Amino acid sequence: MLALPTPPPALPAAPAAGPLDARRDYCVWRASNLRYELHALNQRATVAYRWQQALPALLATLPPAVSDPALPSDAASDWARFSYPRLLAQQCADAFTPDDAAQHHLLRLQAEALETEAAALATLLAK
Repeated sequence: MLALPTPPPALPAAPAAGPLDARRDYCVWRASNLRYELHALNQRATVAYRWQQALPALLATLPPAVSDPALPSDAASDWARFSYPRLLAQQCADAFTPDDAAQHHLLRLQAEALETEAAALATLLAK
């Protein structure tokens, strides 16, 4: 015959508020710090996205790259003929790496978890 589990012992009516309130304060503080870090990553992602969108048009306006820098050319167009402008534009477009994207998701999830815990503790303390 199947034995029914015994009910758990009764919990006290009201938990001690001190440790729960301290944990709630910590969760709120840590989540706000994570949101601040997340904001910086969001800004970097936005800049990289805008560069990626503008990159084809920027590269189209540059003259063709010179494969041999020893070729004679006029000094006014030298800056555009070498690969530096292309390299700079590509680096700006690639400024948000897959590692940065992973860090973004981790920070977001940690902040959401701490905010959920803080809300649950606030509800528990309100009782």
